[in-house]
Formats: sequence, structure tokens, C-alpha cells
Amino acid sequence: FFSSNIMTKVNAYGDVENLVMTCEDWNLRWKKNQLDFHFSEVYDSLLKHEHLLLEKANCSVFVPLCGKSVDMKYLADKSHRVVGLEFSEIAIQDFFAEQNIKFTVEKHPSHPFNIYRSSDSAITIYQGDLFQFNSNVAGKFDAVWDRGSFCAMQPSQQNAYCDVIYQVLNPGSRYLLNTFIYDQTKYPGPPQHTTDKEISELFNGRYDVKILEVYENLKPLHMSWGLDSFQVRNVFLVKK
Repeated sequence: FFSSNIMTKVNAYGDVENLVMTCEDWNLRWKKNQLDFHFSEVYDSLLKHEHLLLEKANCSVFVPLCGKSVDMKYLADKSHRVVGLEFSEIAIQDFFAEQNIKFTVEKHPSHPFNIYRSSDSAITIYQGDLFQFNSNVAGKFDAVWDRGSFCAMQPSQQNAYCDVIYQVLNPGSRYLLNTFIYDQTKYPGPPQHTTDKEISELFNGRYDVKILEVYENLKPLHMSWGLDSFQVRNVFLVKK
């Protein structure tokens, strides 16, 4: 999977991309419709654990690296205020088109983001770089639903990622996170392999951390990566 240049790798689609995926790498995946990570139905982890994540009505929910996730529409239909963050303009426009939602677009007055907002203001998606996002861009949130954002980060990016998430959360906010364990010698990611010990080291001190469930979720996609085991962990965190 790794090229002769140690700073790049050959991804699961046969394309050379940076070892630490850049925004441009991500854009290229959307342009080429390399979207095996996208689910056309609401993700089962959210359905199982939303009662923990959303403890009250009308929560503000942050969905980092949201793509065109149908989970955003699901949460908005339950009267929560949803804010997504996504770099790809294709993903954002696809989301609104596929969900048949009218929207407006404007530039953020002080930060490098375009703001896509549904006509009823229930869903807002900020187009830009996650690492430039902070509470001055869109305020703070009661909850974070993270199916595939943290696991897209290389280990060298994870601390900075956690800083961004922590900074945009209200005290006592809740955070539902998917992590994955597999044989890294067979597949370099993303999604990234992350152990429970690594989760504890990254989040303890800032959050109360609880592993909700662990289950095997080996799919044809994972087998095409050369894997014979793929574990999913649902991790629940509450900001201290």
C-alpha cells in the first residue's frame, strides 16, 4: 500500500495520495465518487445510542467531516439543530440535492468558510478545513456525532483534532464516537486503527470515557482491503 515515497501511499482505490490525507486528497475521492464509506441509511450506532447522546430536546449537534450523511437529516427531523463540517463542496451540494432540501450559501464574515444553510435553518454545513474551525465560527454544541471523522485522522493529527472538538463543546456535552481495530500490517487506513489504550490517552482528563460495545463488522469492503477481522467500538464520552 505504501509507495516508494514514504510520504505517500496507494489507497484502496489504487490512487496515490498523501500518507497524511490532505483536503485535496479528500476532494479527489469525491470527484472520483470513491464513496464506499458513505451509508444511504441512518447509521446503526446512532440509532442504538442516540438516547445517551441526546439527553434533551432541541440539542445542538456537531457532525464533523459530515460528507453527505443522511444522519444529519434524521437528527434535524427530531428537532435538533445540526451543524456539519465538510471540505468537499460536492458532498455538501449532494446532501441538499439528495435530501430535497432548499438552501442558501454565504461566506462567513470573519473565517475562511462558506456557510450552507437549509431554508428552515435546521441544518447548517460549514465548508472548510476542520483545523480552522472553532467556537468563534459557529458557537458551541451540546453533542458530537462522529462516525468517521476521528478515524480519518493520522496519529500525528489526533491531538489537534481532539483540541478542536473539545473547544467547541459546552460543559457536560456528549460525544458518540466510532473507532476501529484491525491488522495494520495488512491495511494502512483510513479508517485508522485505534486501540482502547490510545483512546484513553487522548481523551482521559477531558472526558469521562466509556466503551459502550465492541462487535465484529467484517464486510466485503474490509476483505477487499486484505483484512480477515474488523472490530467496531462505540465509545461514549462526556465532557468534564
